[in-house]
Amino acid sequence: MTNEVRRRTRSGYDRPALQGTLFLMAAAAAMLPGEIGAQESASGPGPTPTIASDRPGLGDGAHVLAEGMWQLEAGVAYDGGGPATLFSAGQALVRVGLAGLELRFYPNSVVFQRGDVPHDEGIQDVGAGVKLALSPDDADLRTAVVAGATLPTGGDAFTANEVTAWGTFVLERALSEEVGLAVNVGYGAPLNGFGEGTLTVIVTPGFAVPDAEGMSVYAGYAGFFSDGGDSHVVEAGLAYLADADTQLDLNTGWDPDAGTWFLGVGVARRWR
Repeated sequence: MTNEVRRRTRSGYDRPALQGTLFLMAAAAAMLPGEIGAQESASGPGPTPTIASDRPGLGDGAHVLAEGMWQLEAGVAYDGGGPATLFSAGQALVRVGLAGLELRFYPNSVVFQRGDVPHDEGIQDVGAGVKLALSPDDADLRTAVVAGATLPTGGDAFTANEVTAWGTFVLERALSEEVGLAVNVGYGAPLNGFGEGTLTVIVTPGFAVPDAEGMSVYAGYAGFFSDGGDSHVVEAGLAYLADADTQLDLNTGWDPDAGTWFLGVGVARRWR
């Protein structure tokens, strides 16, 4: 999201939707087909054989786009279970590969808020960031860092009202040809209150589906820890490679403490 304030609803988990006062990092461990198999066979700075998306799930993988490539990731989601129900459309992330790093732009979503709260709609804060690989794509253990910031450009109900920043360390390892594990650790906070942020820890295994070419599934845990209260989310989903440069996905999550949940669908498209 995944973007990084959270109001314990899916729109709050969008990257990097900063809402309310709890700030999360663009951290996640969604194990996608690229992370499980295709990236493993890639070597050097060139493109992976198939798209490696940061969708679905609550954050990012370790793959950095090759120079000269760009990628668009987007989706829609519905949040329920709490006093507010939300529909978010967009969840947009634009990725541009440069020499040695990846630029990232977060147009984010248009959100419609309904339920037992004041009805409202508006855009979320926009942001920008970078992703830097710390290891080659063909390493047994892949690592990267993601950092960025958002500006208070969103609607009154969906803005942090100040500049916020985050940083995340991403670690991925292929345990076999079919199974991978990702761990993300990050921290995000308003610039004028660095000690008032949120620590995020996310652990996610992913699995290639046997006899279903291009299909993978994931399930994981995301913990968000701050002085304002902790949140624990269980997430799961699947991704399908429609072709080498297009991925479709379905994702869901549940916060057992708050009783809230989200359900979303999305697409990622790469241009060479």
